[in-house]
Amino acid sequence: MAGLENHKLLHIIYLVRNATWLYKVAHKVKEAGQSNKYNSSPLIDIGRSIDRKVASLRTLIQDSNLELIEINKILRKEKEKVDKCIEEKKGYSFPEDFRIYRLLAYSEAALTNMKSAYDFIIMYLKIFYKKMFGEKTDELFEDLEKNQIKLAWVESLSDIRNDINHNYTTWLAFRKTDTAFNFVHLLPKPLETYGNYKKFKGSVLDTAMINEMIKDFLEFHEKAQDFLFKKIKEKLGV
Repeated sequence: MAGLENHKLLHIIYLVRNATWLYKVAHKVKEAGQSNKYNSSPLIDIGRSIDRKVASLRTLIQDSNLELIEINKILRKEKEKVDKCIEEKKGYSFPEDFRIYRLLAYSEAALTNMKSAYDFIIMYLKIFYKKMFGEKTDELFEDLEKNQIKLAWVESLSDIRNDINHNYTTWLAFRKTDTAFNFVHLLPKPLETYGNYKKFKGSVLDTAMINEMIKDFLEFHEKAQDFLFKKIKEKLGV
């Protein structure tokens, strides 16, 4: 690596976490006698990027859930104080505020990672269309729609990702249910003085909405793989 020649580096072996389908793609391409074309394209590197993004997303989801469990333990322990703050509509001073910042960081990062992973998957499919199938990339979205792969959820994810990356940061509140507290991202109102820069519609982003986005993404991730293998069989005959 340029600039690191004189440094003692410990390199970490890359392990595929969520993309065993990459091995299957390589096998299919080899079977079709197209390995040279595949290996000379950026598809291998982009495939690894998809794997890393999805692995990071799953890690962030797990860390968010673990942090929320710890936060709930504290809120239950301080039930009397918490209930009084809710009843009187006063702010609650969380005793371990680092946990709030962790949950905020993990959940915001999960949203940005999810959109990035989606972008890499679309990039991968577009390059596969052009390099391996010799087809126009603008046919991809039409084919995805024909195969009932839903993308309506992407607009909301894109908007909130854009907002938290460029327009504002969110803050957390906790919604009390019969069994636990779920977190809610409080979103600012548009600043009319500077124009309506806020893209995501709504004033909150709650746990259920985030879970629905995650569900939609993971479903897309799985269906995109099935779609790709269907196209490989159709176009490459393997």
